[in-house]
Amino acid sequence: MLPRDREEKAFPKPAPRPQRHADAGNGVPRPGRPSSLRGSEQRRPNSGDSPNPKPTSEEPRGAGYAQRPSQTQAPSVAQRSRPPIGRGPASHGPQQGLGGLRSAGGPSSSAGEELQSEAPSSSAHRPVVGKRPGKGKSKMTQVKVFVRWRPLVGDELKRGDAAVGYTCAEKGGSESVSVTSDRTRVKTWTGNGFTGVFQHREGNVEVFERVVAPMLSMTLEGKSACCFCYGHTGSGKTHTVLGYGADFGLYRLGSARIFEAFAAIKEQPLGGLQLSVRFAELHCGRAFDLMDSRAECQVREDADGQVHFRKDPTLHADGRVRVRPMSSICCKSAEDVAAAVAVGSSLRVVGSSSLHDQSSRSHAILEMEVVTQELLAAREAVIHEESLLVPLGKALEEINFNAAQGRDVDTDLREEHLARVTAQAEELEAAREHVADLLRCGPPGLGGTLVLVDLAGSEHGADADLSGRKQTPAEIREAKEINQSLLFLKEVVRALASGSGHVPYRSCRLTRVMRHWLRDGCCCSMVANVSTSDLHAVKSVSTLQYAALVASAGA
Repeated sequence: MLPRDREEKAFPKPAPRPQRHADAGNGVPRPGRPSSLRGSEQRRPNSGDSPNPKPTSEEPRGAGYAQRPSQTQAPSVAQRSRPPIGRGPASHGPQQGLGGLRSAGGPSSSAGEELQSEAPSSSAHRPVVGKRPGKGKSKMTQVKVFVRWRPLVGDELKRGDAAVGYTCAEKGGSESVSVTSDRTRVKTWTGNGFTGVFQHREGNVEVFERVVAPMLSMTLEGKSACCFCYGHTGSGKTHTVLGYGADFGLYRLGSARIFEAFAAIKEQPLGGLQLSVRFAELHCGRAFDLMDSRAECQVREDADGQVHFRKDPTLHADGRVRVRPMSSICCKSAEDVAAAVAVGSSLRVVGSSSLHDQSSRSHAILEMEVVTQELLAAREAVIHEESLLVPLGKALEEINFNAAQGRDVDTDLREEHLARVTAQAEELEAAREHVADLLRCGPPGLGGTLVLVDLAGSEHGADADLSGRKQTPAEIREAKEINQSLLFLKEVVRALASGSGHVPYRSCRLTRVMRHWLRDGCCCSMVANVSTSDLHAVKSVSTLQYAALVASAGA
């Protein structure tokens, strides 16, 4: 409190806000000023403006220099090296072979031409990870949900764990599962709506034939298909996706079947059809590229609502900014795919959980896309054209900003920069259209992608007592992050199941990436992995409840 003998002074009033044009809030440009200045004005307000100025239009940020007035004739642009579109892959710096060694631009010496590091994938050729659902209620795709029981293994056999009692029955065109255990709150839990149930005696080959094989027709038609595995720690998710030893995983069986389809095609393009392998990891809220020595990536959403993995951009001496998308390895056989995946798997975060000594502590996303050398070269041309547009756009943006601040601007210089930006934007658009033409008119299946997702296992706090060891603070934080991301994914499924107008796709990176395959019109399957050990009955029932929710969401 202030002393009584001291007079309180009134708080100084803020400076009056500058008068704005009457049409500024209606999306109408100010008289005598080009509409391309509006993006700059929104990004850099005057010092006297309010801290939170209202946008003057609905135009997206940074779109000022991308406009192309037809009245302006583009002058001759300075000669610059540009890789030819569709004439073979352009050199894109050092490549990394499967041995982890980098060469000076050619394929890895250990793999030769049979397995070489491919040009990094860009936003122009990433499989469509989804556009914004738009206003109104979102509808979930009909996800085919399968349940896979695994047999007793390892410590469960040594302890002599009792097998949980479960029964399967067919009901109304789908299958139901009933689990009976004294450890659960409800002695007998029953769930239905499952597409199929795999007994503990069935292996990965049986799972592949019923789950992945039917989706390969979508991939060979140039579309995307996804299969993700969910379950508690130690339930067999990684074994299902990646396999162990001679028991091949779903990815290996799927790649072999795709290459068999390639061999049946009589007219092969130059270089033949190949599979481009990308392998990403989501760990503790961060993304990593397992095909590039676990380099950290960012999950970005572009103006069209597509989600991409992107690494930090590279700034060249001439001002070009090259966006570094996720790297990939181009494979010509199923053995090449297996070698590429083995390199990525060796970099994946693996730790000791409360139930498993070699537990996967991250979400892994494996993508296999059908490509050709011509398509790779066209995509590399798009990356090059994008890098050329960035410095030109920044120069024009700076000129527009100075004009917005009332500074003297050379009108001829601004027109020249605008013409150069327009010309370069046309070059970029032509490169993108060439990629689209190849995907539309190229060999059958070009651009088709098979995606396999190995979700990290969910954990319970009481699991630490089962192994006799207490988790470290780092392991506790790791388990918390895993459970939180799985909870966000569950909330997305629940919102889709209820037909909510708002679906929290942006809650975490996992839900952003999974958005496309959960939306209506996509081909998606889920394998719920559960253990037959009665000691894990509570976690198995929790997994089955999650699976039943997914099965009912798209019904």
